[in-house]
Amino acid sequence: MIERVFTYTWSDAKRLTVLHALGFMYAKLATTPKVVTETVEGLIGELSSTPGADCPAPCALHNPASGTEAARAVLAPPMVDPTRATDYFQRDKKGNVLMAAPDGAELSRVKIVSAQKFSKAGKAPYLKVIFAAGVTIDGKTRPAGQANCFDQDLWPPIKNREGQVAALWIQESGNYLNVVGIRA
Repeated sequence: MIERVFTYTWSDAKRLTVLHALGFMYAKLATTPKVVTETVEGLIGELSSTPGADCPAPCALHNPASGTEAARAVLAPPMVDPTRATDYFQRDKKGNVLMAAPDGAELSRVKIVSAQKFSKAGKAPYLKVIFAAGVTIDGKTRPAGQANCFDQDLWPPIKNREGQVAALWIQESGNYLNVVGIRA
């Protein structure tokens, strides 16, 4: 088989976005063949350094000991710049991750009092999020209440913030409120 070489010219923001996506992919690779895992580790290793830009002298970033170490660095909790926060949204009914908030969703800063998993016979499990009063991004008061979250990918970051203030995308659906995204 002939190996073809491709060259991409990306901005640093795009490189970091791809690296972040590979980090999430790496976390889900527990049951994949070793060749796939090694390929992803290699890509993470290549994208983890930009010679001459990340540090002025040779350092560990330029010569990571392994792709696994680079992957761990990607999966480490990021330093969050509030001016450049990232929003993560639920999947649509086809399983596609939304890239923008659904119509009618409001970003609200609320304290998560409790986040508990519930399941009813014959229904998909969901996370019931109880929150204290807060404010929406446009300054309106968000009264205390509860909202359901159906996308299991959003559960860990919500549960990790129990007892803390979090920025949740909340959407009204009939008589119910749903958490449709979270700001990291």
